[in-house]
This record gives sequence, structure tokens and C-alpha cells, in this order.
Amino acid sequence: GVVDREREFELRTIGTPGKGAGELSNTHGLWVDDRDAANPTLAVADRGNNRIQYFTLDGRHLRFVTSGMRKPCHFKIDYKNKLLLVPDLERIVTILDKDDNVVAALGDGAGGPDLRTVPREKFPPGKFVHPHAAICAGDRPDIVVAEWVPIGRVTHLRKVS
Repeated sequence: GVVDREREFELRTIGTPGKGAGELSNTHGLWVDDRDAANPTLAVADRGNNRIQYFTLDGRHLRFVTSGMRKPCHFKIDYKNKLLLVPDLERIVTILDKDDNVVAALGDGAGGPDLRTVPREKFPPGKFVHPHAAICAGDRPDIVVAEWVPIGRVTHLRKVS
């Protein structure tokens, strides 16, 4: 990458351990959510608290998203539709609209044994094991989900209706 020597960046820490506003537990994914280009925010997967926390870009807490969240771990934006994809370690990928309302939950999120250690042939067909990252596949409404399992697993979801 190219280093911009004309700009200085301030290193800062946001959040402290805990459960309150601006407090975090087992954070994982970070994403600058610029679906509202005039007001970009920092989305943090506050996995240990089962939520997303939004901060201003200078680190001030704004709000929580708890609806549909279990153990969120990453984010990806579908800019065409202004949707936020949230892979969740609890066997689900949640899709939020521009106002952070759940518009879809992909997978059943059903509990059960930890499937990360079983052979691939024991993975339930058509169900997620441990979604970890998701992307939109170009201009199409397809979604690709990578799962966090020792032998690796990638699922390609194609919108059919």
C-alpha cells in the first residue's frame, strides 16, 4: 500500500471491558459503516455482549443493535441495497437494513453440539456450522459465507426469488 506522509493519524483506544454503553466484551469485527455517507460510523461486533455497538469515528458511543444478534463476528455492506450482512457464530447470517432492522435471517441459528470438530460429512446439509465472514458477490444479490471450522467451509447463496 501507499503511505500518505502528508496526513497524521491519531492512535486512540475506544471502549473498556464491560456491558454498558461504550463497554465491550470479546470484540471481533470492526467496520466503518458508510451507508449514510454524510455520517459514517464505526460498527463493532461486541460478540461477548451479543450485540453490535456503533461509535462515532472519534470513539463516542452512539447506540446498540441487539435485535437478531447472538454472537456477531463480522460485517459486510451490500452498497447497492444499503444492507449490512452480519455473520454470527451461532449458525446464522443476519441482514439489517439501513436503519438496522432485521430484514432476513439466513440459517436457523438452532443450537446443538459444537460441529466445528466433527467430520465434514456430519455437517447438517443446508445449515451453517460457524459463519465467520460474508461478502456480496459483485453486482448480483448472491452472498458468500466463510465458516470458521478447522477444515474450512465456504457456502455460496444465490437469491432465487
